[in-house]
Amino acid sequence: MAIRHEVVRVYETDPVVVIGFGDVAELEPSQIAECREEINALMSLHDGKPLAIDLMDVQYIPSVMLGMLASLTRLGTEVQLYNISREVRHVLKITHLDRLFSIHERVV
Repeated sequence: MAIRHEVVRVYETDPVVVIGFGDVAELEPSQIAECREEINALMSLHDGKPLAIDLMDVQYIPSVMLGMLASLTRLGTEVQLYNISREVRHVLKITHLDRLFSIHERVV
């Protein structure tokens, strides 16, 4: 069942929890707080499940969001990225963050 917020869409499909951003092309810094709260709540509810991030239509991710996702991997959460734009893929590659995440073409 999906949970609809202003920015984040969340649903669970075994064995992962999926977060999407709808048609948001750029995640604004003001939206990051909502994303962080939702992700933290999900990690508490679904301890140990991989987190799938659907980046369809997202062209830009603020560094604070990338840092938050990277910190989840350091805490043992598997972070999977799906539907990554060319621009986001480029940023992940030059920052070497592509090594932290499992990157896929299509969301589950």
